[in-house]
Amino acid sequence: MSLRTLAAFALATIVATMAAGCATTGTIEEPPRVSLVNIVPEDFQLFEQRYRVTLRVLNPNDATLSIQGISYEIELNGKTFGEGVSGEAVTVEPFGEKTVSVIVLSNIGRVYEQFRELTSSGRSTISYAVRGNISIGGALGRVPFDHQGELDLEGFASVLPGAASPGTQ
Repeated sequence: MSLRTLAAFALATIVATMAAGCATTGTIEEPPRVSLVNIVPEDFQLFEQRYRVTLRVLNPNDATLSIQGISYEIELNGKTFGEGVSGEAVTVEPFGEKTVSVIVLSNIGRVYEQFRELTSSGRSTISYAVRGNISIGGALGRVPFDHQGELDLEGFASVLPGAASPGTQ
């Protein structure tokens, strides 16, 4: 092998390595933010219930996030409601956001416990948490996320069709 061929090969290897490093790491300084957008019942069986859940992924970085998969757990009022995984590839542009539709699996015991808690507590809010890991690949691997919030049930009821206005029956 000539010196010229060896030099060309070394240069090509260095350029390819640098390009791969930039593509997988970029300047990701903050973890992505994942929040809960919607939960819709999809399939009910005796021992397992499936819910279509919409998650919003915010990318607060100046690099594109190439998500290869996500694992997640949803809590309602401090108790596990359900969990799931998705291998759907999603690309989130720098300083951008995407919604991702995933499946959450639950069971009748969890659903009953949530319903009983809601009806007996007299609470006007539901606290929720969505947490898990996003697989980005490359040097970053898995990046954890944890988002918590509250849903005001009184405000929610007022937007339902046929709901009574506050103070009326």
